[in-house]
Amino acid sequence: MKKNGIRRFVSLVMAVFVLTICLPACARPVSPGQSAPDFTLETLEGAKIALTDELKTKKVVLVFFAMWCPHCVSSVPDVNAFYSKNKDKVSVIAIDIQEPRGKVESFIRKRNVEYPVVIDSTASVSNNYGISGIPTVIAIDENKKVLYRGTSIVDLENKIEF
Repeated sequence: MKKNGIRRFVSLVMAVFVLTICLPACARPVSPGQSAPDFTLETLEGAKIALTDELKTKKVVLVFFAMWCPHCVSSVPDVNAFYSKNKDKVSVIAIDIQEPRGKVESFIRKRNVEYPVVIDSTASVSNNYGISGIPTVIAIDENKKVLYRGTSIVDLENKIEF
């Protein structure tokens, strides 16, 4: 019982922390029809991923997440399935918000994540996209226009054809 109370407290503190970081961006979320802000982040393997480079050959789906978020964790199998089915025409990039690299690497192995994961260590990308809740899924076309913004990769699949 005591462990569950501590876990809930830590989850609450993390939620407040992420929301506090994101509050400046909450008034300006990037919405469908708008231009997606560019970014460059590093994968866990050390490769650089730049949005503009990815968009040269494919549409892009961004999945903003954190390991402490139960909905983010439960969506991993759905994102894996989407990635597996669409990886030839869509670049899927999961963006972890400000969590320690070692813990994210462990999470990725434990959950069998198949798609690329980057860490937004300063929350600058999350703030630029106006992320105020997670998971947030954003689809972007080759012209940098946002096609979809929501909370579910399954909902995205139902609304956008790739």
